[in-house]
Amino acid sequence: LGFQVAAHGRGTGTDANAIQLSRAGVAAGLISIPNRYMHSAVETIALDDIDRAADLLAAFIVSLGGDEDFTP
Repeated sequence: LGFQVAAHGRGTGTDANAIQLSRAGVAAGLISIPNRYMHSAVETIALDDIDRAADLLAAFIVSLGGDEDFTP
């Protein structure tokens, strides 16, 4: 599966950011899907991107061995 990795030096403006920073914090990951006209009545995405994002998340979950430590 193809993907790009990007690190954000500040908040992403998503719920993942709030969850990561609340109380003692928790490990959080974010899969972003390309779109146009975000937060409008005509927000547009490619349905293939949704399918590929789901495939990426499923592949990540399957790759987990059960002994990972995601403690921040």
